[in-house]
Amino acid sequence: YALELSDIVTHVLLMSGQTTFVWDQSPWVKKYLKWANRPNHLKHQFLDMPDVQFMHIIKTNNFRKMNLSEKILNPFKFVDETNLKIDYYYGIYDTDYNMFKKHVENMNLKNVTMHGVDYKISETQRHNIKPYIDRHIFPKYIKNLTN
Repeated sequence: YALELSDIVTHVLLMSGQTTFVWDQSPWVKKYLKWANRPNHLKHQFLDMPDVQFMHIIKTNNFRKMNLSEKILNPFKFVDETNLKIDYYYGIYDTDYNMFKKHVENMNLKNVTMHGVDYKISETQRHNIKPYIDRHIFPKYIKNLTN
């Protein structure tokens, strides 16, 4: 939305997540395709596919079939064509979405600033930083925009 409204939108606060749905670029698609094509001596090993990753692969494949614009499927690719200032917040303990963070970092975008969030709900639930952002970061972020 911000890309389409970039003539009036100046700042975007994002929480980590799925940053691309392009089949050839999605870190999760690459991970599981590589795993599916692993050598025979590794075929006895198992790789868990959580439901979120499973659905991402299905969506990404369906989007590919629909021939949707890359601007919709991979919006970060087009960020530097705008004046948007994007603050990308990610959980420093996040292993689930870290590959998507790296996908954005590898683009070397001048308009994107990365911010690590030192928060986890428990030892097993480390990627949901929304409660922390809602309480501690978002209010300050909005206040700074109005100053």
